[in-house]
Amino acid sequence: MNEPSEIEIDSVYENDLGKVYRVWKEMLLIGKCYQNLEGKWVAQTFSNNKVISSNSSDLAIAIIVAVYKLLMVDAA
Repeated sequence: MNEPSEIEIDSVYENDLGKVYRVWKEMLLIGKCYQNLEGKWVAQTFSNNKVISSNSSDLAIAIIVAVYKLLMVDAA
């Protein structure tokens, strides 16, 4: 049986980055994304400290979720 997705996204303002979207898996913060000065979206995962740039916030969030899921599969 598949467990329901408990991914949630909120946003906060950080002085050095501006508006930051945070990606949560239940109560665990799995990553954040923000737009850099060149206009690219930066996805930062916390499970393995990867930083990947993309063209949209949606893609950045998808990258964070995918990296998290891949690491959970590897851990199983």
